[in-house]
Amino acid sequence: MITLLIPTRHFGHIGGMIQMAPAITQIISPILASALLITIHLQGVILIDFATFIFALVLLLFAQVPNSTINTVSKSEKQMSWRQLAYGWAYIIVRPGLLRLQIFSAIANLNLGYFVVLFTPLLLNGNS
Repeated sequence: MITLLIPTRHFGHIGGMIQMAPAITQIISPILASALLITIHLQGVILIDFATFIFALVLLLFAQVPNSTINTVSKSEKQMSWRQLAYGWAYIIVRPGLLRLQIFSAIANLNLGYFVVLFTPLLLNGNS
């Protein structure tokens, strides 16, 4: 939807903002949540969460998305994609450092996924 709403010349700027948003929320959310929890208690935090959900839902309901044309992919374009994939894989394979970096990144991201999911229950358990 973003690519339909934003002019092409702003894609780089918008991409940076999209990548920055989760990092900011991960830093600010715990601080803000603890301050709100102390001042307005859990019911207030849930009410704010529900209100922001409704606000986002209303914005999405009224957002006008321009019509996009549906592109059909021809058989030659599909074959070109497979060739590009094969070329990219061959490029990585012949460079051992790049291959090790890809493997390391894959393992790190997989383990980080487990860590992010299991960290909150570990903290809430209190037996650590």
